[in-house]
Amino acid sequence: MTVKTAEQLPLRVIDNMGGIVKKQQWNLLAGSSSLSVDMKGPVNGLYYLELNGKSISRQLNFLKQ
Repeated sequence: MTVKTAEQLPLRVIDNMGGIVKKQQWNLLAGSSSLSVDMKGPVNGLYYLELNGKSISRQLNFLKQ
């Protein structure tokens, strides 16, 4: 992630049925950041990652195996 100014970045991980399985929030500093999400709890399957910050709005899907 790269942001121009510091901001809070909320994250939600949503399962294939639409249920929220994880919520997290990062406090990003200006510049580039590497972020990780702990997915040890949820079962294997298809998930959606939503990032909705001031300057970032992304929705990604991923498969946990």
